[in-house]
Amino acid sequence: MTGSPPGTYGIYRRGGDHALVTEGIRRLAATVRERRSGLKVVLQFLLHRGNEHEVLAAAAFAGSVGAGFKIKSMQVLDPARAGEWVSSDQGRSRYKRGDDGTWHSAGSPKRGCPRMWSSAVITTDGDVVPCCFDKQAWYAMGNLRSRSFAEIWRSGRYRDFRSAVMKSRGAVDICRDCPQGTRLLFRS
Repeated sequence: MTGSPPGTYGIYRRGGDHALVTEGIRRLAATVRERRSGLKVVLQFLLHRGNEHEVLAAAAFAGSVGAGFKIKSMQVLDPARAGEWVSSDQGRSRYKRGDDGTWHSAGSPKRGCPRMWSSAVITTDGDVVPCCFDKQAWYAMGNLRSRSFAEIWRSGRYRDFRSAVMKSRGAVDICRDCPQGTRLLFRS
C-alpha cells in the first residue's frame, strides 16, 4: 500500500514498484471522480511489524485521493513464520499463537464468501481477479483492456467461480486458507 516509504513497501511486496502503484491509485481515483462513477476506491493497508508505524501516513494518502481506507491483517505464506510478521498488536492478526508457541492460521469458513459480490482486485496489467488471495492472477476473470468491468463482473466465468466458492471453499485453491469471514479488517 502506498503512503509508506518505498523501502517499507518492498519489505512485503518484493519486486513491487511503489511509484507505479502510487500513480495507479491516483489515476484510478481521478478517473472514478471524473466519470462520476459509483465505484468506490478503498485502499487496504497490509499491516505488519515493519510498517505498523505508518498507518496514519497511509490513511492520509488515501484521504488525499478521495479513497476509503482499511487496515488489513496480512497473509504470511508460511504460518510458522507468522511471528516474524504479525503486528505488535496481536489483536490485529489472522494468526494465533498456540499453547506450544507456534503460529497457526485462524482458519477459514467452509463455504461461501461475501466478497464475491462486493469487490474485486485489479492488477497493474488490468486483469480483474476475485480477491487479493489470487496473487498470481490464476483466476483472472477478464482484462480491462479488452472488456468493461461490468461485462467481466457479470460474465459466465465469474458466475462459475462464485458458484464453486459457494459449494466449497476447499475446492478452490486460493480460498482454502483464506480467513474471509473472520476478523481481518481494522480501523485506523
